[in-house]
Amino acid sequence: MLLTNGNIKTKSKILQYHFYFSKDKKLENDEYINFLITYHKTIENDEFAEYIKIEKYLHDSTVKIFNKNKSIIIEFNYWKNDENRVCTGELEFLDATLMSWNKVIKSGHISRLNKNITPCEYGYDEFYKHNNEKYVTIIFFTKDKNQRVNTGIYYPMLTIKYKWIKVNEEKNV
Repeated sequence: MLLTNGNIKTKSKILQYHFYFSKDKKLENDEYINFLITYHKTIENDEFAEYIKIEKYLHDSTVKIFNKNKSIIIEFNYWKNDENRVCTGELEFLDATLMSWNKVIKSGHISRLNKNITPCEYGYDEFYKHNNEKYVTIIFFTKDKNQRVNTGIYYPMLTIKYKWIKVNEEKNV
């Protein structure tokens, strides 16, 4: 089930909890952790081994998104606490297609984002398969208050169809 239309409450395995349960239903920490563990079991394999190593650094890292040949690259800068330094890394989606930019309105319906938004920070993501194709939907945060969407959740959602994910090594900034 693609997260490019429909309702996020019924289609999403993990993003729905970031949107709704944290505000509406106030999930207990143990329940929320169980949802995360169940989701991670679905993506723990060789393909995601490198991704899982850097996943904890992605949330709130600053990002730049660009296309290169048939790849979509998300460059991210993050603070590595255990080493007290700023690092840069890249998530490279190989043989990738940008499917759509969306937003989630208050009812949970996913609708098209018809406005140019500049994502500034990485929020949350969900990896999934649909018709034997691999997809990732990523929620981004914006810093410019003028870029907010007037209805629904105020963060843009990007869906990418890809063949393989590659995590490029971190570099000191």
